Amino acid sequence: QLSAAQRLLRVKKARQSLIDFTSMTMPDPEDPDDVQKSRYQPVRHHETICAALEEVEKGNYNRLIISMPPRHGKSELASRRFPAWFLGKDPYRQVLFATYNADLAMDFGRAVREIMRQPAYQQVFPGCKLRTGEQSADRIKTEEGGVAGFVGVGGGLTGKGADLLIIDDPIKDREEADSKRERDKLWDWFTQVAMTRLMDGGRVV
Repeated sequence: QLSAAQRLLRVKKARQSLIDFTSMTMPDPEDPDDVQKSRYQPVRHHETICAALEEVEKGNYNRLIISMPPRHGKSELASRRFPAWFLGKDPYRQVLFATYNADLAMDFGRAVREIMRQPAYQQVFPGCKLRTGEQSADRIKTEEGGVAGFVGVGGGLTGKGADLLIIDDPIKDREEADSKRERDKLWDWFTQVAMTRLMDGGRVV
């Protein structure tokens, strides 16, 4: 009974808190059934990122830039856990994710898909289910009509909308960053393609 009560409390927290959701969907591999244990060990800057992303989900922040050194957990929270949590909160929503090339974008798509397939995810968001036959790495659909698309920067977005647009590492390396031509191409794609896909009240991270 105690274990059941602890899991129920953990589920309730994960539904409201992105950092609790992250912990619950990253169980301790040595004791996956213990809801008090997780391989995810957040520190203060992770809590700050999650708090800001929660404001994005609520619609209080429509634009958010996360700027930190590499290997600080930005992508784990903003590009893997947040899209899954965002759709779980409202499975009718539409999400677009972009990074510097299509292969990496699909890696993120697979990660989001696997999170949403977890039994823990279904406990937290029982009303959000993946549609059978619509679970490719670049396009995930929910039974309720929501969708998450994963594309490389510069890719076409015709027919796609976004309640949430996430752009993670749009520039591949220092060479591209130093190239005015590459920067101009990226800016043109962002302003003339990606931003035109935003729905009313759409958010950009």
